[in-house]
Order: sequence, then C-alpha cells, then structure tokens
Amino acid sequence: MQTVMRFFRLVRCTCFLMLLGGISCTSFSAESGDDLCGTGQLSHAAESDCLVKEYKGTDALLRQKIEQLIKTAEPQDMLTAPVEKVAAARKRLQDQLRRADQLWRQLLEVECDALIAASFGMGNGDDLASLNCRITRTRDRITHLSKSEEYSWLWGR
Repeated sequence: MQTVMRFFRLVRCTCFLMLLGGISCTSFSAESGDDLCGTGQLSHAAESDCLVKEYKGTDALLRQKIEQLIKTAEPQDMLTAPVEKVAAARKRLQDQLRRADQLWRQLLEVECDALIAASFGMGNGDDLASLNCRITRTRDRITHLSKSEEYSWLWGR
C-alpha cells in the first residue's frame, strides 16, 4: 500500500510541478524525496488531515481557474452580431462551462471511488488513496484547462 501511495504522490506532484514550472509540491519534496504528509512519519489521522488540506488547496485553485474562464469567456464568432445576441451567447457559454465543471466533479467522485474500490476493496487506507486520487485528478484538470488547445481561445492565446 505504501508503494501505491508514494506513486500517487509522485505522479500528482510531477504533474503539478510541470504546471507551475518548478514550484515545490506540498506533500512531496522532489529534491529530497521526503514525503511531507508522512507515510510512516505521521499517524493515519494526521496524514489524512494533511491530504485534506492539500486537496482543499488544489480544489480552490481549480475553482479559481473555472471562475477565470467563466469571467473571460466570450463567443468568438459573433463579431458583427447584435449586442443582445452576443450577451445571450456569452451567458450560454458561461452556463455550459459551469455545467462542465459540475459534471467533471461528478466524474472525479465516481472515477476515484471506482479506482479505490478496485485497489483496496474498502479496506484500510482507502481514504488516503481516495484523497490522493482526487488531488492528482484535480491537478490534471487544472493543467488541461490551462494548457490545452481546446480551451486556448478562452484564455486569449
């Protein structure tokens, strides 16, 4: 189980380091290899608390990214359309971005629960693995929204 947990942390930290261009991860120090949330160093409860804080921080970053996309979203193919049509199209686009976020959050829950059930049954350690899964997938989502071509028109590239 500790090997699986370290793998989840290494993957999520690698993704986040790539996203932020070298800022250190809150639960794994790439330089020293130290696991700051502490498999073996902290109690199960303390490690869980550490991961909950990390997930909340990562989720807050995603929520900021979604709000930024919603705030800046403009339909690009309506340059000559009447103002009312542009406003209506912008509202539809914003609503669709909100709905996409809601659906992604449902997928996150189902996907992580399925992966954990397949790996652990519902035995010891599943809560930590579930948090690791959610952190990793949330960081992947931030990267996707920030760097993929599908969203580039929303953030002005």
